[in-house]
Amino acid sequence: MARNTIPTLLVSLLVFVVISCGVKKAKTAEDLRSQCCKECVEAFSQSPVGVGAEGARCGSFNSAVELSSPCQKYFSENPVMVSECQ
Repeated sequence: MARNTIPTLLVSLLVFVVISCGVKKAKTAEDLRSQCCKECVEAFSQSPVGVGAEGARCGSFNSAVELSSPCQKYFSENPVMVSECQ
């Protein structure tokens, strides 16, 4: 009976670790999106763009405020309109 307990515990531990890593990764991605959206809205507020938030894509307009490198990368891989961040 003890022989079956150890593999079961190991499998349970492995499942827990895998699930935990996935949750942390999802949270980190959401944190990055949130931070980048804040940067986008700030940059848009300092931009001379003549279109509304619905027509401006984050990372694709000129502004006195530059986006951080991680956010520039995020928006190049995940197109988001300013209006989606507000």
